[in-house]
Amino acid sequence: MRIDGCSDIEDPAPLAQQAAWQDVEPIAQDDGPSPICPIAYTDEYREMMGYLRAVMAAGEESARALALSGRVIQANPGHYTAWVYRKRLVEALASDIGAELDWVSALSAKHPKNYQLWHHREALVERLWPARAALALPEDQRLANPVLRRELQFVGSALDEDAKNFHA
Repeated sequence: MRIDGCSDIEDPAPLAQQAAWQDVEPIAQDDGPSPICPIAYTDEYREMMGYLRAVMAAGEESARALALSGRVIQANPGHYTAWVYRKRLVEALASDIGAELDWVSALSAKHPKNYQLWHHREALVERLWPARAALALPEDQRLANPVLRRELQFVGSALDEDAKNFHA
């Protein structure tokens, strides 16, 4: 699945056909010997998850792992483990937080009530401007900060679209 404004999917070909993934052996999901009700994943999602499990098991912290996490999240925005891994990758790779916020903003247009998305966004904002530093300032100085202004505008827009978006 491709979401406008999200740039993680550079090559839509199956990962097994991409040169960048030839060194990774996907790890299949283990549902045990006799699963009662196996989930009918698409072949594309099953493949992405096999590669995600493999890079996570290897502790890989790379741009390709970050792109893969985004690809998985676009396919399944509620995948908590993929979000946690993505947060770790953003920190480990010292990724551009503004670009990551833009990515999350684009994703939120399609999934405005996704808890994981809002939690990730909160963690990103905290990296840009820690709450402890913000609370040490008088209110007028806090409101003048561009990070806070951006977030207030973003949250305001989300609430304008749906006043019952309790995630915002």
